[in-house]
Amino acid sequence: MDEAYIKQAKYLHVTGITPALSPSCSETVEKAMEIARKNGVRVSFDPNLRLKLWSKDEAKKTLLRLMVLADIVLPGIDECQILFDTTNDEEIFKIISSFGADTVVIKLGPEGAVGFKGGEKVVAPGFPVKRVVDPFGAGDAFAAGFLAGQLKNWSFKESLTLANAVGALAVTVKGNVEAMPTLEEAQRFIQGKQDVNR
Repeated sequence: MDEAYIKQAKYLHVTGITPALSPSCSETVEKAMEIARKNGVRVSFDPNLRLKLWSKDEAKKTLLRLMVLADIVLPGIDECQILFDTTNDEEIFKIISSFGADTVVIKLGPEGAVGFKGGEKVVAPGFPVKRVVDPFGAGDAFAAGFLAGQLKNWSFKESLTLANAVGALAVTVKGNVEAMPTLEEAQRFIQGKQDVNR
């Protein structure tokens, strides 16, 4: 693994899908997270729980172990029920922060997100879309939007709003990469502009 490559980053973002693929993939993800932490690179972790890939017990054991290495955790509310036996946002925050994360963002689907950072709790409403074309990849788009906001040194609330907008726009186009909006498109969408053609 190229430690120098990881060291130059500001963030390392990983998801729970990769460790579900094989033991070697799981070891690789864990090693990358350890390298990032050792070098002051912030680690963002989306559990991205997929029970078609592994058993609930195996998933829970591995994902909770990896969560200890994360600074930012971005679970979906349904995943929280499986991983923590609760959908109460305050309880979820207490559990995840006890592992060491300083930022917790709970994805609520069309309802938006609720985030906790530095003692601040922010509720960010979702954006309605006229038609859902392809919901696949909305969570990844959300994470990309949130991290983009943080990389631009936007406030926590601004980053959550961008995440919601990017996630919403992503479901209006078929495909994963093709569905990702530009920053300009996302900003126009947030402002309520009607000429965001996708």
